[in-house]
Amino acid sequence: MDQVALEPPTQVQVVFVEDEIKEEKKEVPIVEAAKSDLAPVILSPKKGDTVTLLVSSQDFKIRALGRVKEVQDNGNHILVENLDSKKELWGRALNASEVEIVF
Repeated sequence: MDQVALEPPTQVQVVFVEDEIKEEKKEVPIVEAAKSDLAPVILSPKKGDTVTLLVSSQDFKIRALGRVKEVQDNGNHILVENLDSKKELWGRALNASEVEIVF
């Protein structure tokens, strides 16, 4: 293996970067927090999406596949059709792929 002599650099550039990290704390009244962007946003399914239907009580839990037929009030009220029975049921979005049936 041949040895290669490296020449020292003719020009050296030194860069100093100072990043200040500021942590800002803000007290927000509870009523205002519920109305603001600080509250979590639940993604709701769109019309035509296939979703998992969840029905539960203290004694049982049932999962089924359904299709979204109508979305109202930003996912708080969703009309879905059970793909097996073809029955229409009302529920609310848990996330973009799950709807909890309200009965």
